[in-house]
Amino acid sequence: MKDEFDFEVSVDETDSPTTPLEHFFIASELIRTMDAGFYKIRPMHAFSSQIAGTAVILGASLLGGPVSTTQVIGSTIIGAGAAERSKKVRWGVAGQILLAWVLTIPLTGLLGGMTFWILRPLL
Repeated sequence: MKDEFDFEVSVDETDSPTTPLEHFFIASELIRTMDAGFYKIRPMHAFSSQIAGTAVILGASLLGGPVSTTQVIGSTIIGAGAAERSKKVRWGVAGQILLAWVLTIPLTGLLGGMTFWILRPLL
């Protein structure tokens, strides 16, 4: 077992300027969806989902796996509500979020490839 924890921090020059803009424009919608979109969240749900989310993110970080904190917390919020009563969760909203998660990687890959193909003559 290692005696120390090593990690590398890197910042993509093309991503860092857009991150604050992304948070500014979509954060309020995301907060509304997480707060009331799945079900009426009580302090018990918030606490248990935060503990579970922390465990998943910490475990993935220690193993070197990439995770989306938004996806992890969203999943733990759904899990906390479903553990109490599965009919309590608005599964239509959860399905829409799942579809967005599934489409994000291929569509951003396609967009990145198209952008590279367009800009390649300039590079």
